[in-house]
Amino acid sequence: MTTDGSLRAGPPRTDARRAPRDVRWVRPFLGLAMVAYAAAGTAWFLGGAWYPFADGEGLAAHGDSVLADVSQRIGSVAVISVAILGLVTLGITSLPRPGRIATVAAIAASSIEFGLFALVVPDGRVLVAVAHVPILVIGLPFGWPGGGVTIGSQLPWPVVHQVILLGVGGAWLVLARDLVRRARGGCVHCGRATRETWTRPDRARAWGRWMVGAAVAVPVFYATTRLAWFVGVPLGVPRSFLEEEAASDPTIFAAGAFIALLALGGAGLTLGLVQSWGERVPDWVPILGGRVVPPRAAIVPASAIALLLFSSGIGGLRVWLLGLHPVDSGWATTSPGVLLPFWGLALAGATLAYHLRRRERCSGCGR
Repeated sequence: MTTDGSLRAGPPRTDARRAPRDVRWVRPFLGLAMVAYAAAGTAWFLGGAWYPFADGEGLAAHGDSVLADVSQRIGSVAVISVAILGLVTLGITSLPRPGRIATVAAIAASSIEFGLFALVVPDGRVLVAVAHVPILVIGLPFGWPGGGVTIGSQLPWPVVHQVILLGVGGAWLVLARDLVRRARGGCVHCGRATRETWTRPDRARAWGRWMVGAAVAVPVFYATTRLAWFVGVPLGVPRSFLEEEAASDPTIFAAGAFIALLALGGAGLTLGLVQSWGERVPDWVPILGGRVVPPRAAIVPASAIALLLFSSGIGGLRVWLLGLHPVDSGWATTSPGVLLPFWGLALAGATLAYHLRRRERCSGCGR
């Protein structure tokens, strides 16, 4: 790096024009996914089974799903339309030399596909399952919690399908990233351009700290309320709320406390994105002490959790904006859900800063 912040390229070790590995597999994967959704949408339009979207049941009755009031017939038309848009977009990206207008259209369409698959359609049920399944696994040998609550009940087909949606959405994000890099003249492998500004490691460390602070504050806030309820303190709720919930399910606050501890653990791990132990395992840790932390070991799970938090939080934010949540239950029952999208954004920013600090010299452009 030169003194003016520009990047001096070293000798490239691979063909800089060859698409990176993740982009090479993402196009055929998305092609198969769009063909599958076009076929499934047609089957659902004709009344086929396994329609995975909410239709006035479950969380949809509380407004979490954007498809709560959409019939299967209309929803199927939407699925087919999105699949066709995806296939057209993939066709544009396969052109040898797409023009400027075609490139901009492909970037816009890829971004729309990512938004629909990963941010808009999924609701809070995936996050609920992610939080509850560990509890059920731990309680399985003891027959807890009982009452018909099983791992299978937390992972019905609509929830499993939402996990698929998130995966397809992530693939569209990878494609959109590649298109943007090519459009701005950056390296297709690392995204670096001739001059770096906010992406420089020193800059990323500075703004990354603020992102980490925000990403830690939200789970700590959530955990504080749930742990307070566990010990009988009605923080942010009327005492009648605690009494009624305990009467309906005596284990509910214990489960909430366990989830709160998971949130605090996640907050602690988030601090590693700006701490030295997030790059090198402390010496006192058995077996792994002193080893360098592979960047992907932090980046991949943090990115997945950030996406999950944001997509799940959209439903909670919608509930709050539409006034669909009981108004007499207290601010502590709604505010964590409202803050989920901001938690997801902060964690995504913190993860990006970590990536920018730890990326090595690119094998494609040599920068």
